[in-house]
Amino acid sequence: GIEEIMPVSFYPNPNNGVFYFDKMADELVVTDITGKQIDYTIEESDAAENRISLSAVTSGIYIIRWKEKGSARTGKILVR
Repeated sequence: GIEEIMPVSFYPNPNNGVFYFDKMADELVVTDITGKQIDYTIEESDAAENRISLSAVTSGIYIIRWKEKGSARTGKILVR
């Protein structure tokens, strides 16, 4: 059968650079609006919540590209 891919959300948005999300990805890329890749760390949890921390970013809009099982999603996050 076809497996449904559930959407992922990053919250709270906006915030200071530490976001939570409920699903792990096969691949996760964070870029600024010019396309430059941003370093990040992920803390995986057995609970329903994982944490991504953007390292040393300035205030602005960042793009998250999230891929899982051949499906890709793109979202914007705002760092204050």
